[in-house]
Amino acid sequence: MNAAQQQIVGRGRRERVSHHYWCGNRFVKSRRRVNSAVRRLLSPMNMPPTRAVLLLLVAAGVACGQARPATCDVRPLWVQLNAGVDSRRLGSATLPSIGRFRTDGREGQTIRSFTDTATGLVVTVGIDYVFEYSTTPQRPYQINLAITVADRENKDLFESVSSAEASTRYSKKWNLTVTKNVNFQDLVYMYTLRCWDNPMK
Repeated sequence: MNAAQQQIVGRGRRERVSHHYWCGNRFVKSRRRVNSAVRRLLSPMNMPPTRAVLLLLVAAGVACGQARPATCDVRPLWVQLNAGVDSRRLGSATLPSIGRFRTDGREGQTIRSFTDTATGLVVTVGIDYVFEYSTTPQRPYQINLAITVADRENKDLFESVSSAEASTRYSKKWNLTVTKNVNFQDLVYMYTLRCWDNPMK
């Protein structure tokens, strides 16, 4: 091969390089110019700080949606004497709340337990935010509440035979209540869990 031919071959090698790689189950052959202009990869490491922060915030919003915060209150509604036809309701207007908590609106369950000092019973309550994954970002579409009363805490709350449950579709200004009755020392105690949309602290 003479010098002219070597020069032509050498120029072709400098201009084009063959690349072979696997793409799924296919073997692909591609060609690109070696000395062609290549755009710099935009990543949070090599872009302006303000743009990087904006990109991360958008990515976080797309990854997971979030509902508005809620407030939940636990209290006994009334105590009823177990005396057949002579049963009476006692203290329904005066029994105080035994616990209150807030949720941040994130997907999943929040479980809390409170002890009623008047009876020693442990009231375990929970709120579950169920999200819709057919949209981006994901968004909440249902609120589930559960409550159980026993002599000890019960973490297996939802879909349990010993708990009472209620649900509603998620919307602004939602409000949901669920109650649980329990017999204790010849009395019937009725405990309630009430949760409502409350974005304000």
